[in-house]
Amino acid sequence: MLDALQEHPDCHLIYISTGGAMYGDIPEGIANEERCIKPKSYYSAGKAALEHFASAFANQTTAPVTIIRPSNVYGPGQPYRPGFGIIPAAFYALMKDQAFPVWGDGGAVRDYLYIEDLVDLCMLALDHRPTDSPVLMHAASATGIRLDALLEEIEYVAGKKVIRDITASHSVDVSRVVLGNDEAHRRLGWSPVTSLPDGLAQTWAWFSEHYA
Repeated sequence: MLDALQEHPDCHLIYISTGGAMYGDIPEGIANEERCIKPKSYYSAGKAALEHFASAFANQTTAPVTIIRPSNVYGPGQPYRPGFGIIPAAFYALMKDQAFPVWGDGGAVRDYLYIEDLVDLCMLALDHRPTDSPVLMHAASATGIRLDALLEEIEYVAGKKVIRDITASHSVDVSRVVLGNDEAHRRLGWSPVTSLPDGLAQTWAWFSEHYA
């Protein structure tokens, strides 16, 4: 794809990477874009490699490149897939009266971003070609929440108790990572507008319609 883009220097490449998986554990505070990445999985290492390819393309051409690292994106339209996405997995377990697997003690901290907020950022990025390419921005809520607290929010929205199946965590699991969004706000004036309770309510409504 990058070879093909050599023939289209006016094309603005926006690469959707990954967020929390890049940084490894962040015991406290919020990670900004300048923080060194420390991938713990082959998945996040692969995403990092692709970022470097996109950056190399930007550095050897005049083409604009924007790299967006989303945190944990959720919302209506995200189907249930085993092993992918805590929120759809929890909703699916509720719909089917199944146990929800919890890896560890429920203390893992993440930040969650509603899908429409991510789309808004992507649309803003499309309309703003960077002159200092490559540009790196986080798409994140900048607000962390423990897994057990997230499940409580899900229970409140659904009106049902999540049956937890507690099991040991994996060596590649990250215990805490929260991303900041200052760069997207500074460059594009973007901030997420959908609260977690509102986003969960809209997601549960979609799940209730499609998985009942």
